[in-house]
Amino acid sequence: LGDYEVQVEAPGSTIAKVSVSLTRPGESHAVEITVLRSSGTGDADTPRPLSLNEQKELTAGLRALQAQKLAESRKHFLIAAKTAPNHPDVDYLMGVLSSMTGDMDAAKQYLENGATRYQHILSLTALGEIYLHEGNLTLAQQRLEAALKIAPNNWRAEQLLAAVELKQASYPLALQHAEHALQVGKTEAKGARLTLADALYATGDHQRSVQVLNDLLKENPTQEQTKE
Repeated sequence: LGDYEVQVEAPGSTIAKVSVSLTRPGESHAVEITVLRSSGTGDADTPRPLSLNEQKELTAGLRALQAQKLAESRKHFLIAAKTAPNHPDVDYLMGVLSSMTGDMDAAKQYLENGATRYQHILSLTALGEIYLHEGNLTLAQQRLEAALKIAPNNWRAEQLLAAVELKQASYPLALQHAEHALQVGKTEAKGARLTLADALYATGDHQRSVQVLNDLLKENPTQEQTKE
């Protein structure tokens, strides 16, 4: 309970803020936030707004995706793609779907479209994760740094970039990115504690490394995080 500030950042737009007060347990508020385009922003790298029908298809496809109904999800995304070809939101979701089906070449193709044409933050971040898992640290670093240039408080990109720096033995940078991910993402970024602990251990700070791992165990980690 208390007073909160909701802040929205979008590429090519000014930062929008609105205040919300929660005074009773279980209370909720619907807030409307208008995000204005920054002056001097051109239309060349700005996708057109999706129509209502296109949004409905993406929403239906996303729900099917979350329910692991991949064939149904693809059907909805392809309908949206017919009228919104090369739209970064559509390509991003098609990229996610392709990665879930194991077609990583198609996934990278869809995501690279949104990343290169529109500097789409979600696509850049997803590409960073894919390239990290593939061991292509150079491309991973490029995509994640591009995402953070647009959205400095993107905790997911910070967490992934910390892992990239750790693999490159750039321990001070790994510490910096992991700590910022935790600062911005709070408990959502708890996976960054694993990278932070590894970097601390590598720099000789064994005591704090153990403390960071103990803190993670108190944060209801996933089974995979607990095992690691």
